[in-house]
Amino acid sequence: MVERPVFAHGAAEYLNAFVAAGLQVTFCREWRPRDLETSLSPKMLKRGPDLPLIFQCCARLPGLPS
Repeated sequence: MVERPVFAHGAAEYLNAFVAAGLQVTFCREWRPRDLETSLSPKMLKRGPDLPLIFQCCARLPGLPS
């Protein structure tokens, strides 16, 4: 088994990186445990049902069709 380090990044860090790369953000959402329609492990609920687990974002190059 290989263990890889995990680094937590806030949504603002991702959004700032997209803008710095010249991308236009078209959609952004944070998914919390309570948003997921499945049974969750205790580990996923460790910090509560409102802490974002997944950050979903779509970005595109300006001037290209959507």
